[in-house]
Parts: sequence; structure tokens; C-alpha cells
Amino acid sequence: MLTYSEAQAKMGRSRTGTPRLGNNTYLHTQEKAAKKAAQLNERARFFERHGLVPDKGKVVMFKAVDEELVSGYGYHYPLGATVACDDWEALPHCGNGLHFWATADQAVNWEPHGRFLACEIAVKDMVILDSGKVKVPSATVLYEVSCTGERI
Repeated sequence: MLTYSEAQAKMGRSRTGTPRLGNNTYLHTQEKAAKKAAQLNERARFFERHGLVPDKGKVVMFKAVDEELVSGYGYHYPLGATVACDDWEALPHCGNGLHFWATADQAVNWEPHGRFLACEIAVKDMVILDSGKVKVPSATVLYEVSCTGERI
């Protein structure tokens, strides 16, 4: 009689039940491809929902800051500069990244009496958090906007 592990091995599966190819090589390639396809679909839906148009792998999103161009978490966002966080984690939860909104009016809810910035972010680095909000490891500050997104 075969043990569970032996039976799984005979069926071409690992001890955890993951399919494998000869020599214990797992099907990580297929899993990664499926995950990437799901992320691309999620991003495409996000862009469509918020009317965003990526260009050359970048998209413009919005940040609320105080009068000194400092975020609620202490990052300074000088005009024309690239800002990077020091604790990046590509996980779908708040924290561990720089947070941006799809529209300036969404950013108003975060810092209603502050200033608003249009920032360029890399689409490949985006982690979608919720309706209209993403996080990234870095962004380039393009220009200041009004609370309705008009360039100032």
C-alpha cells in the first residue's frame, strides 16, 4: 500500500497537491502567468472605471498634501521631484507605499484643506487598494492642481 506522499508523487503532484513536472519542478510559470493576467485585467478595469489613460507605461494620479507639500505620513513632494518610500511592500493593504487617487476630488477627502498634486506613476508598480486608490514605491510630481484636477 502506498503512503499519501507516494500516491501524490505517482500522480505527478507535490506533497501539498501542487502539480509538478518531472524532477520536482513545480508549475510556477503557469501560476505566475495567471496571476499576471488577473492583475492586468484588474488594472484595465480600474483605468476604465476612472477614465485614466496610461501612456508608455505611466499614468497620472493625484496626491493630497499640506501647504508645505508634505503628506500625512511625512513624505515631502517637491514639484518636479521623484519621491520614493522606504518601506515598500507590493501587498494590497494600506501602508508600505506611496498612496494616490484616480481623481483630485477623491484626494480632497483625504486632505480637504491642503494642496493637490498630479503625479506620474509606473503602471507596472501599481497595487490597487480600493475604489480609486493605489499605492506605488515611487512617483514623479508633475504639477499642482485644483481640487477638481485643473492644472494651477
